[in-house]
Amino acid sequence: MRSNRYMKHIETVLKEEGLPEFLKFLPHVESSFYPFVFSKVGAAGLWQLMPETGRMYLRVDYAIDMRLDPWVSTQAGVKFLKECIRSLKEWPLAITAYNHGPGGVRRAVRDIGSTDIAEIAFQYSSPSFGFASRNYYPQFLAAVQVAQDYEKYFGQLELDKPLKFETFILQKETYLRNLAPQYRMTTDEWKLLNPGFRPPVFENRRPIPKGVLIRVMPGSKGVNSLVASLDRQSTKAAAKIQKQESKDRILDALKLNGDKPTIQTAAKQKNGKPVPAIPTLDAGDGEGAQAKASLPSIDDLMGEPKYAVKDVVANKGWIRVEINETISQVAEWLNVPVADVRNWNAIETRGQARLGQRLIVKFTSISSQEFEQLREDYHQKIREDFFANYEVEKFVEYEVKPGENLWSICFQKFDIPPWLLEQFNPEVVLWDMKPKAKLKIPMVKEMDPALGSNQSMDARAN
Repeated sequence: MRSNRYMKHIETVLKEEGLPEFLKFLPHVESSFYPFVFSKVGAAGLWQLMPETGRMYLRVDYAIDMRLDPWVSTQAGVKFLKECIRSLKEWPLAITAYNHGPGGVRRAVRDIGSTDIAEIAFQYSSPSFGFASRNYYPQFLAAVQVAQDYEKYFGQLELDKPLKFETFILQKETYLRNLAPQYRMTTDEWKLLNPGFRPPVFENRRPIPKGVLIRVMPGSKGVNSLVASLDRQSTKAAAKIQKQESKDRILDALKLNGDKPTIQTAAKQKNGKPVPAIPTLDAGDGEGAQAKASLPSIDDLMGEPKYAVKDVVANKGWIRVEINETISQVAEWLNVPVADVRNWNAIETRGQARLGQRLIVKFTSISSQEFEQLREDYHQKIREDFFANYEVEKFVEYEVKPGENLWSICFQKFDIPPWLLEQFNPEVVLWDMKPKAKLKIPMVKEMDPALGSNQSMDARAN
């Protein structure tokens, strides 16, 4: 059972933070203990942390996403739970807030005039308080009951053992191509032990940042120097031995019994065919039109004009606020306080930027080119993560009805992220849609978690 691989670590972190042990079962509800799962709205990892929540506690950027690291993300998830209970005082409310947000649960308590989770579930009405939030606490209770007495429901199960590894802190920014030769490890092993590394790291498009914790297989340090010293006639034999030893070490780290698991590489297979990272439209339109499986180059997706800073003069310019962008995010890219961005744009203390708003930006800490790269990386990451876990099956034509807006169409009617709707409707101004506007709606399907991630080796029976 996959969950047992991480349970001891979760128990340790909960104890260190002074929280009850029963919370260790929360990932059953969030991710079924798949460390690499992404939701349609961008929540990721064992604890399904949203990007904004994740950045409060750990590193989330184009090169590194520690939400996908089950060890590091556990610390973040537990800290967020601690904040929820500090704010709401009662565990039924705090656990619901893990899904719905502390602010949302506080509004529910205020509107209903009660802290009783049953009354809130039955009486509270809000567009964002849907089926998942309303039933989250009962779902958690059911998961706890089943997990604590799983033999009653499933009989004897084979439990995964915790992984074995050694760790060190990277002392300077380093590309994986320069670090990897120091260790006798395959790409599969690097991915298994360092799941927070995103594809740009493994493709050597981005370096591993300084200060990142690195995990390596026990006893793997420095062995490659021996392989490099072998003469040319022995190289193939040595490589074959290294590959077999690599698989043996993975099995030893996993401590799985029975048949050896399949060691899949980054080129995932689905029904015998490679799974593409990002689909593009076929020439066909209308209902039933299919997404054509292809992988555009990064240059095709990055460097889009809409992410460039406009009218840059004397280190000052402006941008149009895009989907998934906030004042806090813009301030982070600029490396300035959030208050500065608000002051430049006459936005009140708690005010937020509107989609489509023209926002003044000033480059006091970084250049406009560095800002554009960070912005492009941010949107590229969202696309890559989504298409590593979902695929577009077909498109349907839809006419906007009176009273509908971007939020209601994406989240209430079709359950798709707004940026995806924008990608296939570039001619429509989504923040100002009019009734009878024609939209092409991408209908998406979640891929098997075992196939939809670069770290698919971790997909085992739960």
